[in-house]
Amino acid sequence: MRVDARVVRQRGAPRGELLASVYLLAGSDLRARNRLKILRSAEALVRARVIPSFLAVVIDALDAQDLAATVSSVDARFPTLREPRARALVGVGESAVEALAQGLRHPALFGVVEAWDSAPHDPWLPCLFATLAAQPSTDTQRVFLSSATVASARAAPSVEIADALSRVHRPYALWLGSTASTADLSLAQLPAALRFALRSVPWPR
Repeated sequence: MRVDARVVRQRGAPRGELLASVYLLAGSDLRARNRLKILRSAEALVRARVIPSFLAVVIDALDAQDLAATVSSVDARFPTLREPRARALVGVGESAVEALAQGLRHPALFGVVEAWDSAPHDPWLPCLFATLAAQPSTDTQRVFLSSATVASARAAPSVEIADALSRVHRPYALWLGSTASTADLSLAQLPAALRFALRSVPWPR
């Protein structure tokens, strides 16, 4: 599993502060240029104090067996908050449902799991629904779903997943954008998604 970590820090923030971690699963549809756009937009949100400083961790593949080892390795290299509430696992587009399915299986690692713009007919959907049916709900793990476009075909997977979460009484938030465009979808929902991921993290004094 390839890991690329980067501190997104408020200017003037103390270097010793402990940071929350946001793990971004970068699938085939999230090209390097788009990843950079996400990171730069996140930096702007931190500078504007919309969200606190955090550690952005980009992983190119999600191996469930290596997930705990990856988290341990990141925690050993960076000044991170070690509790699950301070870690989020995020998937975008073709990786959204996979990240959600895997993250829900690991509440001891990730207190927040997010799926941005889940792709229609995603092959991971049956696995996700089986995970929801097999695992009891936990009040400590929070789920964020989003679709940046109002186009019904694109928003449908997020709505379907929200319905499945409701049926098993799992708490979640669903964010639907107001644009009909499919350009830069991940950037449209970034402020809401990162505020959700980091809302349990204390701001530095």
